[in-house]
Parts: sequence; structure tokens; C-alpha cells
Amino acid sequence: MLGRKWISILAAWVAVVLMACPALAGQNGGPRGKWWRAPQIAGQLHLSQSEIQQLDQLHFQMQQRVIRHRNEIEQAKLTLDKLMNSRPLNEQAVDKQYARLGRAQTAIAQEKSQFLVQVRKILGRDRFQQLRTIFDRSRRRY
Repeated sequence: MLGRKWISILAAWVAVVLMACPALAGQNGGPRGKWWRAPQIAGQLHLSQSEIQQLDQLHFQMQQRVIRHRNEIEQAKLTLDKLMNSRPLNEQAVDKQYARLGRAQTAIAQEKSQFLVQVRKILGRDRFQQLRTIFDRSRRRY
């Protein structure tokens, strides 16, 4: 199991990359959120057509799961609101609902971090480092 420090570092990196992806892709000619479809980035990383297809499929699968988890979050919030407004207040049920909400929120972070891990596997260490450099440069410009 990963240590808390490693999870925090990974989560922060995932957030940076995922926030930068839409901005980068939109500015470089690719579809929003799909940085590997931006010609400038794909060229810098020397992405093959096969790798682009792998990234497309990986992104699609991740998005499907994230949508499912977002739905779970909305359902949990709706139920939590009902529980908080009920009489008498059932604290045990509220606690369980908060836990459910937290699990769904954590699941989204895990999906995004797994996406990043899979991207690293596809790109390899050197090109992944190059991608980080591209995102870091982009972030400094804004």
C-alpha cells in the first residue's frame, strides 16, 4: 500500500496535469482535455498512432468511470440532504452517508491517478518526464 506522503504527492501531480490538460490541448489545436491530440505536444513526444489510440481508449474508459462516480456523488449528496432535514436526526445514517460520499469522491481521485499511471506506462519514463516539463512550462506562462 502506498504511504500517505506518496499519495499526496501523486494526487497533487494528477491535479496539476489534469488542470493543465484542457488548457494545453485547447491552445495547441487538440480537443480539450486530450493533450495527446494537440499536434505540438504529440510531435514533441513523438507519439505513434498506436499510442494516441491507446490514450484515447484509456481516456474514454476513465471518463466513463468518473461519470459513474460523479453520479454516485450526486446521489449521496441528495440522500445526505434528506437525512440532514429529517426528524429526528439519525446520526448513524448521516455518518454512513458522509462515508459513502467520501468513497465516491476518493474513487474519482483514484481513477485520475490510475489514468496518470497508465499514461506513464505508455510513454515510458523519459517521455513522461518530457510531458511534465511541457506542463510545467505551460503553467508558468499563466
